[in-house]
Amino acid sequence: MGLKVLHISKSDSGGAGNAALRLHKAMVDQGIDSKMLCLQMSKKEITSVIKFSDSLLKKTLRSTRLPLNKYVKHNRLLKKRGGNYESFSFTESDYLIHRHKLVREANIINLHFINGFVDYKSFFENVHKPIFWTLHDMNPFMGGFHYQEDLKRNKENLGDIEDYLQNEKITIYKQCRDLSIVSLNRWMFELAMHSEHFSDRSNFIIPNTIDFATFKIYDKFAQRERFGLPTDKVILMFVSFNSGNYRKGGDILLNTIKEVKAKDVIYCQIGRSAASQQSNNLILNLGHFSNEEEMARLYSAVDAVILPSREDNLPNVLLESLACGTPVISTPVGGCLDVIEHGFNGLLTTDLSSNSLSESIRCFVSCHEGFDREAIRARALETFSPETIVKKYLEAYGGQ
Repeated sequence: MGLKVLHISKSDSGGAGNAALRLHKAMVDQGIDSKMLCLQMSKKEITSVIKFSDSLLKKTLRSTRLPLNKYVKHNRLLKKRGGNYESFSFTESDYLIHRHKLVREANIINLHFINGFVDYKSFFENVHKPIFWTLHDMNPFMGGFHYQEDLKRNKENLGDIEDYLQNEKITIYKQCRDLSIVSLNRWMFELAMHSEHFSDRSNFIIPNTIDFATFKIYDKFAQRERFGLPTDKVILMFVSFNSGNYRKGGDILLNTIKEVKAKDVIYCQIGRSAASQQSNNLILNLGHFSNEEEMARLYSAVDAVILPSREDNLPNVLLESLACGTPVISTPVGGCLDVIEHGFNGLLTTDLSSNSLSESIRCFVSCHEGFDREAIRARALETFSPETIVKKYLEAYGGQ
């Protein structure tokens, strides 16, 4: 029987969803029998992406919220506890997807971001085939939180639930005999390898891939005219779905911008306007773009992309920017440490402070013309091409 891969992701959009979809499409393009199962689906034109559908009875009961489903119960509990965090997830779900036809037919299961979709206990107890789990954040080896900083800031109100979920996951994973872990970078690999959850599992490092036919170099000045951007300024861009997200460091960037004001520098952002609302005379808000070709044109229009994250895995923005030949100025976190070669395809700050980011921006402004866009794209293609990444996955799958 030939290889049949099923990618399972709560969504086919967002950071993790897009990354999962790109991997799935790369496999399909290379002739692999790959399917993708989602709870929330936006790319309806891709027939190999299937939306999970419950029975009519379950849908009706869920819509009436009688009896209360697990999603509502969890939200009520979190609201009662309070706190300030990005995400908190439970292991329970109202969906028993281990019974799904695609799960039964596949001989390789590749999990992605599954929270709120996969019911951990029933899934890991009942699926007896090789499972690979691509880690898009830390949640698989944490409790409810998805990043460590959120845990540190919310121990008082959610620490007990976090501990309970951590221990529950350890117990559940023991029921699964064939589970392998895929990390996107060395940082996540080390964390997973040394966790009680995954220290005894096969661990791999395989980064995300990207569509290089879409994300490519466009003429900078033509794109600036297209978007009404000045042609005589150094333009630095910040991309975040929610620029008010503490983990993404929008506040670090805002403080930096207040420090580094130059007549020949313009800062702009893509996404929600939390940062620009606080200081709309410093940041040009370009709005939200869902079209990937338009994003590629924007990457080509600017001189650099800024990633001021406090914690990050392997941001899609990083790969997209480099595929368009645009250098990245980043804090020294996560996958950025693996990818950014200081002075070649971007700059790494020395720490997470606005002072360090200010120094890097000043340095970039003084030397920005020295970055070779064609060379930056060539290195990205060499590292993240669909052919390269799919080959790594097939090697991992084949070892089972």
